[in-house]
Order: sequence, then structure tokens, then C-alpha cells
Amino acid sequence: MAKIVLAVLVLGGAAFLIFSGGNKDDVKTEENTQESQSADEVNVESKDFEEKTTLSKLMGKGGNYMCTFVHSTQMGESTGSVYISNKKIRGDFVSKVSVPGLPNMGDITTHMISDGESVYTWSSMSAEGYKVPVAQEDKTAESSASVPTDQELDYKCVGWTVDQSKFSLPTNITFKAV
Repeated sequence: MAKIVLAVLVLGGAAFLIFSGGNKDDVKTEENTQESQSADEVNVESKDFEEKTTLSKLMGKGGNYMCTFVHSTQMGESTGSVYISNKKIRGDFVSKVSVPGLPNMGDITTHMISDGESVYTWSSMSAEGYKVPVAQEDKTAESSASVPTDQELDYKCVGWTVDQSKFSLPTNITFKAV
């Protein structure tokens, strides 16, 4: 039970660190254009851009993007890569957490995949992950099993050729339904 509570606290803290903090109002758009395609996707023209936005808004843009961000708070720094292809999304995040009074946990790597129906999350701290139906995601936003999609961050996005393996669940993680 203590391991579960620790995992929930660490995942929740990592998600908070990743998605909390500062405001920048700079919005830049680049006119670089790339075509993206895959065997089961329609060719979609995706323009490269830099924008302060949310994961929800990125998903709503349509198209195929690979986006990155760096985010710093008083508790540490997080970096992330997000892969978007229509309703599918994958996020890979690394957090360097430094909390006074707690032992150094090193880098914490967390991952998220949404197939449009469910959101799956897992971290380097456990062989267990969580599965949340998309319809329930808003109701359980405070849960460590859900990565907030409404936190604005500064994303740098480029069009990409979809690699379906990015949306495959890991076979070494056991997912618990929440």
C-alpha cells in the first residue's frame, strides 16, 4: 500500500511539475510546411509552429505534429515530447524534481498515450500504469492516472510522418483501470 501511495504522489507531483507554472504570452507561427503521411492516415499538411497552448488545443488542430517543451518551476524542470496524429496522442516527459526535505529522486520519466477512447499513463517508478476512459478523464483530473490537458505551455511543433509504434502500449507495464 505504501508503494502505491508513493507512486501516486510521485506521478501526481511529476504531472503537477510538468503542467504548472509560468505565463508567457509570446505566440509565433512559422510558415514552414511539411506533408505528413502514414499507411492508414490521409496526407495532411502540417505547418511548423511555436505557440503557448494546451494539449487539448493541439489535438484539436488536426494534422500530425511532434511537439516539444521545456518547463521550469521552483520544484524543478520538465521536458517533454508530444506526438499527435488526429485523435491519438503520446507524451514522453522527464522531470528533475527537487523538493526540500525529500530525498533526491533523480530523473522521473512519465509517459502517456491516448487512443481517443482511453488515456494510459505510466512512469519509470513502477511496472504498473493506469488506464482512464477519455469520458472520465475530466472527472479524475486530480488523479495521478490523468495528465492534465488544459495547462498552457510553450510548445515548439513540427509536422511529422506518423510512426504508429509511438501509439503502441508497452508490454512490460500492467495497466489498472481507474
